[in-house]
Amino acid sequence: MEREKMREVHELKCELTATYKLTTPLFMAGAEQTAAELRAPSVKGALRFWYRAAALARLGDWHKVREEEQRIFGSTGTGQGRFLLSVTGKGLSEPEIFDFRRDRAGIAYLGYGLREAQRKYFKPGAEITVRLLFRPDSGEVVIAPVKKALIALGLFGGLGARARNGLGSVALTSLKLDGVEEWQNPQNEKELQERIAAFVHGLAPLPAELPEYTAFSGRSRIVVAGMGRDAVELLDGIGRKMMAYRRDIKGDSALIRKFLNRGDIGTHPRRVAFGLPHNYFFRADRAKAEVKADRRERRAGPLFIHIHSLAGGQYAAVLALLPAVFLPAEEKIQISGSGRNKNVPCLVDYEVVNNFMQEFPNRLEVVL
Repeated sequence: MEREKMREVHELKCELTATYKLTTPLFMAGAEQTAAELRAPSVKGALRFWYRAAALARLGDWHKVREEEQRIFGSTGTGQGRFLLSVTGKGLSEPEIFDFRRDRAGIAYLGYGLREAQRKYFKPGAEITVRLLFRPDSGEVVIAPVKKALIALGLFGGLGARARNGLGSVALTSLKLDGVEEWQNPQNEKELQERIAAFVHGLAPLPAELPEYTAFSGRSRIVVAGMGRDAVELLDGIGRKMMAYRRDIKGDSALIRKFLNRGDIGTHPRRVAFGLPHNYFFRADRAKAEVKADRRERRAGPLFIHIHSLAGGQYAAVLALLPAVFLPAEEKIQISGSGRNKNVPCLVDYEVVNNFMQEFPNRLEVVL
């Protein structure tokens, strides 16, 4: 079996190597959820996500995206994909439990649930290298979409738990095809803004309508939201701002309070636009309420927070709003509490998230 594997690797031709800098705490685990482990399947899963996000503009249809994804990445129906993937970490810290008590209210908010689960993490600063060996007949038609996924991961994404909330952010620092460098990491926030714009323009024409799933579209919005010399502090600041913003969304708490008192409710809170489920707790009488999708329960948020590493020890925060159809047409949102359950129509307004992005006065807008 090992000999066959070696022969298979020997026959592979093109090699794509992406190197990332880990900029924020990484919570990645395998079967043992409280441990920390750098895992190739998890990285491949992240690449599949960003492949799908970028491929819709080119292919124009979810079914075509899925078909191509299965052919390139592999599936139970199509068999092995077009490449072998390996992941190595350089300078990874010994896994330890993150101290959420160190005045990190914003990180605790963005990493909701990780403290209670006692999850271990890797400290920022390590170098993560992803190596892909393609089959000889793969060609540009296979390699180019994967390259876009590697770049998207390094401009907008992260790895592990709460990656959408900025934890496990990985900044692309090098991308080589057969040893030839194809990427220069931005030196400052202006260059980062330009590099992001060039990437998104390379996906054009973007679909004008709201996508069926999370993908780049004409409805997307991306900003470089701010700079800092400490990546974790920068992320913590975004978490604090989001916590305050969501708490103060006009009418949401009053709406739930009214439901708990009288069972009277005809719509859902506006903050649903940040994802589901979310909970309410009223300290005065310890009353609780939960808001979720009535069948699927969960719906990931449309906002991606990413902390990018620049020259001179600087970091920049990137906020990417990738709106999509929030829930299937027939699905409603369920509100429960005080022994009551009520389903209301899903009327999500992404303007709520857009307004949050306005909270960063020095932001650089990426023109899509």
